[in-house]
Amino acid sequence: MQRDLADALGLTFQLDGIDYSLPHWRNSDLSIAEIQEALGGPPASAARAPRTDGKRSADAEGELSETAQAADALFKTLSGESFLAKISGFLIKTVGASPQGRALVKVMLAETLSQAEALLGAQPGAIGDLMKVIIEDRNVAVVDDLRALIRDEPDVRTVAIFYGAGHFGDLEARINDDLGYAYEGSLWIPAMTIDLEQAGLSASQVGMYRTMMRRMLDAQLQAVKKN
Repeated sequence: MQRDLADALGLTFQLDGIDYSLPHWRNSDLSIAEIQEALGGPPASAARAPRTDGKRSADAEGELSETAQAADALFKTLSGESFLAKISGFLIKTVGASPQGRALVKVMLAETLSQAEALLGAQPGAIGDLMKVIIEDRNVAVVDDLRALIRDEPDVRTVAIFYGAGHFGDLEARINDDLGYAYEGSLWIPAMTIDLEQAGLSASQVGMYRTMMRRMLDAQLQAVKKN
């Protein structure tokens, strides 16, 4: 689904645009087994062991915690396996067929990502537990690797941590608090741009849409906090 979204918006999917095999790149993340354990489910091999008929066993399904089931649904959506993902893929391609649709989806993404920390941190129940693993537990792995690099490789003078927007708030706090660093400044690099003339939109139309999106996101946050 992520690749479909990138194609529809005229963007490049991260895994297609970045060469992670370069020698100075290092993977710093939890393994699948560690994520499965953190989610409260059985080991990944047991949870996904097929039956003789090729279907997932009911026993394995029943052993999954609510958080693990939420993760399973999310990952199936992102990978395109679920029915919801297939419907979403169709809608994404439909919206991406028009310049105006592409522009408005970019605006929606920009507004949503600007609230990523608040939205992810406010989710209740199993979704909240899932977000803790996806964000905080994986950030701990990054900080542990960074600490080891600083200790064991003193000749390395510059380190860049490449991660999704939702990770930044917690990750910055951990780097500051655990490693003793301090925030110095920000450098913004445009990831998406909109040509209003090409999209057939005016600045006032985009402004109205952004205002509507912000109100919707604020309402969602308030609703989650009440629950």
